[in-house]
Amino acid sequence: MGDTISIDNVSVKEISVATEIEQAIYDLLRFNTTVAALVVERISPALTPQDGTLPAITYQEISGIRHHTLEGKDDMVESRFQINCYDDDYGGTRTLAEAVRGALDSYHGTVGSVVIQCIHLEDEGDLFDMEPEERASRRYGKRLDFRVWFNS
Repeated sequence: MGDTISIDNVSVKEISVATEIEQAIYDLLRFNTTVAALVVERISPALTPQDGTLPAITYQEISGIRHHTLEGKDDMVESRFQINCYDDDYGGTRTLAEAVRGALDSYHGTVGSVVIQCIHLEDEGDLFDMEPEERASRRYGKRLDFRVWFNS
């Protein structure tokens, strides 16, 4: 009791909620003029904004495979991202999904510090979501699954 412990050489690193690749996906959508004209900045991870303003986009990483070679860790990551497009009518949802497809499918380049080797649309499908009873409104959705290869 009464012993003193000292720690030297400590550093603190701020950890963001979003990873660099998530920020890159967000930026590709947000700064695409066609997408931005439809959703303004209603692009968020996983959940749509609470105010319910549509159209809106959500994104989430479904899986991420970190490759290795006989020499150790490889810096190539293969991730699968799901982008959900929502609007209050089916036509608007399809228009938004087409804009997202145009922004991401076959993209390659550097976004911020992230080197994206390639993004490919892998799968897509319709979503239907009924909001809580108090709102009594419908929203339609389209799911787009993209395979993203990037260097970490």
